[in-house]
Amino acid sequence: DSVAQGVAGLRAVVDDSSARCPREQVIVVGFSQGAQVITEMLSTGSRVPRLRGALQLGNPLHYPGQNVRELDGQVDTPAMGLDAMLTYLRTTAAPSPDRTREQSVLDLIRALVRLYEGSVPNAEIAGAIRSGRATLPASEYQRVFSVCLSGDLVSDAAAARWRVPAREHPPSQE
Repeated sequence: DSVAQGVAGLRAVVDDSSARCPREQVIVVGFSQGAQVITEMLSTGSRVPRLRGALQLGNPLHYPGQNVRELDGQVDTPAMGLDAMLTYLRTTAAPSPDRTREQSVLDLIRALVRLYEGSVPNAEIAGAIRSGRATLPASEYQRVFSVCLSGDLVSDAAAARWRVPAREHPPSQE
């Protein structure tokens, strides 16, 4: 709920600022959950008047192919934030009329094992996020910048996922 409250709060501040100072330009910066708030606000499709830019630092909703400009040179790195991975798991195990609860639990366990093995393609995770939420419109690409440190447990959980269970060697990153 705190992310939703943050989205509503940020929207209120930006709207109030635009009403008070109609020619003012806006730059938003968010760290960790704050970066997630920015992602979710901008993904609603409603334009933010006079938004000059957004800087996301350590975004838990970071994923390959997201419409952001990487400032740290990780464009080729399959950085996936922790919430992006959790969104993938929730989407994989979501209940539906055509499967039982046991099937959903089995799908969740299979998805966890695939994440642990490193065998989930980035496109599959990005697709789960697109079907759920937090997809920035392509029009935002020029204005949204992302910084994600390699191996960060929040914004690059994919690289660190093998460290959770004890293991000598990480699984393949492909």
